[in-house]
Amino acid sequence: MESLLSFFILTVCISLYLPLVAGLLLTVKEEKKAVDRARICYEQSQKISLGQSVDDSWQTGGVTYQIHSIEKEHKKGIQINDGDQQLVIEILSSKVPEP
Repeated sequence: MESLLSFFILTVCISLYLPLVAGLLLTVKEEKKAVDRARICYEQSQKISLGQSVDDSWQTGGVTYQIHSIEKEHKKGIQINDGDQQLVIEILSSKVPEP
């Protein structure tokens, strides 16, 4: 009887622990993708400030990110899309508009 009771308690503990770990791993994966998007955005904004062209795509961690340069009026921006989510950043241009 004691063996059955201890087996039951162990089974309950494992059944509560596994979904918690699975949820944490999923959260870590999503946060890593968010950090990757922010890092790509930073590196592409540095390329814009140096006058270089923005990359079309970027692959890291098995995920391919699509990168688009946005230009509206005198402002520039970057859009990063990984299929699930996207990040858009607007960069104020340092160029003075021509008269």
